[in-house]
Parts: sequence; C-alpha cells; structure tokens
Amino acid sequence: MKKITALALMLVMAAALLTGCGSKATIALITPDNEASLSSFSKSAWEGIVKYAEEHSISKAYYTLENPNDTASVEKTLDEAIKKDAKFIVLPGYQFSQAVYNYQAKYPDIKFVIVDNTPSGADGTQDIAQNTVALSYNEEEAGFMAGYAAVNEGYTQLGFLGGEEVRSVIRYGYGFLQGAEYAAAQLSLPAGSIHVKYTYAGSFDASDSVTQLVSKWYESGTECVFAAAGQANASVIAASDAMGGKVIGCDSDQSEDSITVISSAIKCIDNSVYSLLDDYYAGAFPGGQLVTMDVTNGGVALSMDTSKFAVFTQEQYDDLFARLMSNTDNITTNIIADTDDAGAVIDISALKLSAVAVEQVAI
Repeated sequence: MKKITALALMLVMAAALLTGCGSKATIALITPDNEASLSSFSKSAWEGIVKYAEEHSISKAYYTLENPNDTASVEKTLDEAIKKDAKFIVLPGYQFSQAVYNYQAKYPDIKFVIVDNTPSGADGTQDIAQNTVALSYNEEEAGFMAGYAAVNEGYTQLGFLGGEEVRSVIRYGYGFLQGAEYAAAQLSLPAGSIHVKYTYAGSFDASDSVTQLVSKWYESGTECVFAAAGQANASVIAASDAMGGKVIGCDSDQSEDSITVISSAIKCIDNSVYSLLDDYYAGAFPGGQLVTMDVTNGGVALSMDTSKFAVFTQEQYDDLFARLMSNTDNITTNIIADTDDAGAVIDISALKLSAVAVEQVAI
C-alpha cells in the first residue's frame, strides 16, 4: 500500500476536517481523537478511507467527538455526518457500541463499520445488522511477533505500557509476553532471563505521568517498551527520546514519530477499510458479520519495511509469519488471548511463561 507521509496526512486531515464542518461527504470517519492528535488506531482507518476516496474521486470527511465516552455525543456526531450525506461510516474504537446498535436500525440504508467492538444495546443485547460489519483483530498475534522480534534483537529488559485495560490492549500485552517466551525457548535462554515491566495507564490520553514512569523504566535498565496506548504512545516516545530507549509502536506504522521507534505491531485497518469500501461499491458489502482479521487474511503484521532492527532480519520475520500462518506445531492456537472458552477473563499469571519474568507495575 502506498505510504502517506506525515505532512501529506496532515494536509488531507485538514481538508477532511473542513469537509466535516461544512461540506457534504459520502464516506465518513468518526473518531474520539482530537484534531491536533490523530492516534495510530484512527490514523490507519483514515488512511484506508483516504486511499480509496482519492483513487475513486469520492468525498470523505473526518469527524471528532465532543465527548467520546457519551453515547449522546456519538449520536450527535452521527447525525451531523448523516445530515451531510454520509453513506459509509467507519467508527474505530470501543466507544461506539451502543450508538451503532441504535443507528443501524434507524438508518438501514447506511453502512456502518465498527472496529474492535460489536453493536450492543443499553441492556447488553448484541446485534450486527445487515448494514453493519464489525471488525475484530487478533492483536495477540501482532503482539507475539513484537515480543519475538524484541528478544531476537537481543533485548532482555523489556516493558509493556497499555492504555486502558480493554480486551484489544490485553491481547497485545499477552501476545508480547508469549512471543518473547517463544523466542527465548528457541534461543535456549534460561528461566527468568527476560524481564518485563508491565502496566496499564488507565487512559489512552497522552500524559506526563506516563512519560515519567517510562523514563524511570529506561533509567533502571529497560531497553525496549512495547506501547499499546493510543495517544499515550506519544508519551512513551517522549521518554524514549529523552532517555535513549527503544519503542515498538502499535496499530499503525509509527516509524515516522521517532528514530527510537524500531517497529510497530500493526493492525491493517487501512487495508480492511479499503477492502470493505471496494465491496460496498461493488454491491457486495458483507453486512451482518463479525469479521476476524489475523495473520491468515493479512489483518496483522510487523512493520518491517520501515523497521530499524539491527539484528532481527526479514528472513526471521518471514519464517515466524509462515509458522503463524500454517499454525506450525500449534504455535498460533497455543497463543493465549484474553478470555477462555467460557468467556472468562484470563489472568496474566495463567500465561505459560518460564524465561519471561513479569513485573506488574502500578501507575
């Protein structure tokens, strides 16, 4: 996929923001991110929209929520987008569950794509209508690749900083730990030889407290931090810039954010959104489905094209990816995600770790 430079992305964002404020637009992105700081998660979805819209000369718009945690605010923004002729609306994030549940019934001719969530009513009833697709990603596979790469790069002092303790973030973290364990086993590293500081910030917002915490991690010997925290990734990167540490980003390729970002565990939301737009305009929108994106359908990956690894090679990555694709020796099915078969949340202590020692840190 054609890369969009930081400057180009800022320009198309600015144009889209103006569209959202006044002009009509057929394709819409609604996001909790503010205008000045588009998180990696929303950025990837937006890039998919931009690519398709510009290739096919279709109008697009970007809408920011006044209050991301309030369903009424989400519905107000949906009303604005629909009033301005939105026919295909992408909503990346956990905040949109109830609003999409309400609006998919209210507007059956409009297509909704909800990312990392399922439409749910106020009473908890879940329903994916025929005009809605729910996209889910196996973040644990992306996290696994990140942990595997970090240990093969030679790092034994690692960190994981998640945003809110929601399932997508938990999956990233659990995958990271298990990928590090898998690499350690291949390298015959002894028990306890990989140390991981592990915490959730409690928010996806950038904050000085996150920067201060991660700075202390680097000061105490942490070499590389996997950040899965939305806009708070910027706070982790601020710490790495100041302290000379390394970062693995998430959701989209964050290599342009700093020379300290050595790779990113990406969810290919841009490709997913682009593909669904293609389906929609071909009259084949796969509504009514929860679509799971993983290694087998190009849903998750490491950003190797822009990586700054000094030791971990493309050949090693390709080998690991092939193993995950084919589930060699049950490598993929053995990755523990966030819940068991009964839907109960799995505690971090249940992960099968030996070489990896986890230090859970309060923030």
